[in-house]
Amino acid sequence: MRGGRIRTRWTVRQTGAPPAVGLKGRAFWWFMWWLISPVQVAIAIGSIIGGGDVARTPRRTKWRADRRIVLDFHSGPGGAFELEAVADWWDDRVTASLVALLESHSGWLGSEWDTAER
Repeated sequence: MRGGRIRTRWTVRQTGAPPAVGLKGRAFWWFMWWLISPVQVAIAIGSIIGGGDVARTPRRTKWRADRRIVLDFHSGPGGAFELEAVADWWDDRVTASLVALLESHSGWLGSEWDTAER
């Protein structure tokens, strides 16, 4: 929340290219998340009893360089999250490194911050 920001901010720098900045989730869905936060316990209990999944924070992240989307971390086929290099000039090694980072970043409960059923 430094500088008045409330969403997680990721910056990726590739040699010879402008930095790409990604914000986790969309502002609207974060607003909805905080709006229903007083009833999250009831939602979690209902999800567990009903055999569903608990509500998660918004996860989609779009990295932009010079206002153009270069990377998109989104839900792919089957609900698993995947990182797509939208810009054809983006280095695959940087993308692979970012995937490794996203998978290794622990959340509050000890699992990845963006854990999705695989």
